[in-house]
Amino acid sequence: MRGCRVIRDRPLARPSRHVEFFALVEALQQPGCPVCRIADRAGRRLLETLFSELVTDPQTRAQLRQAGGFCREHTEIAARLGDALGSSIIYADLLVEAGKSLSGGTPERCPACQAGAEAAKRALSTLLGHLTEGDVLAAYEHGDGLCLKHLAQVTARDPSPAARGLAEMERERMRTLAAECQEFVAKSDYRRIGEPHGRERNAWLRAARKLGGGFPDNGS
Repeated sequence: MRGCRVIRDRPLARPSRHVEFFALVEALQQPGCPVCRIADRAGRRLLETLFSELVTDPQTRAQLRQAGGFCREHTEIAARLGDALGSSIIYADLLVEAGKSLSGGTPERCPACQAGAEAAKRALSTLLGHLTEGDVLAAYEHGDGLCLKHLAQVTARDPSPAARGLAEMERERMRTLAAECQEFVAKSDYRRIGEPHGRERNAWLRAARKLGGGFPDNGS
């Protein structure tokens, strides 16, 4: 890939490796956008910590009142945690606050979303800081790469050779993915029914995650 050449031609000073680095490497080796995966884990960890340790913490309760609770996605995740007592304490407090203003809708700053956004920002910084290293670059090349949302965050704020190389790698990846989708369509023609499918069999799923973000829960 030409983007790989751009990255390798302009090596950066090697930063230290830390916990977030190893979490990134692990995410790079799994399907879907690695930064989406890290952000999701951060949001879930915040909820787990909140319900297990911070239900009665005054500062946490004040932050939740200010946010108005959780967004729809994290409300559903919180419900799946199944902490009936902790949820009752938190939602009783939120309902009293909501009753004062009768405001509704999605919270502007869902705490779990905020935790995910901060984790994503750190993951992107870690990725760019280590992308010139052979093992990280190899893991990125063999994975699914960044979703369009997180790629746009990189290209909008980082003019470095690593960021430009990353963008070129993703342009080539998207061209390949589009061709695989087109091949799947072509093999759906009655004249080609029965031809075996290769990587194009799940190209539409990978394309959806590339454009919309996310990752598969089942590894597909």
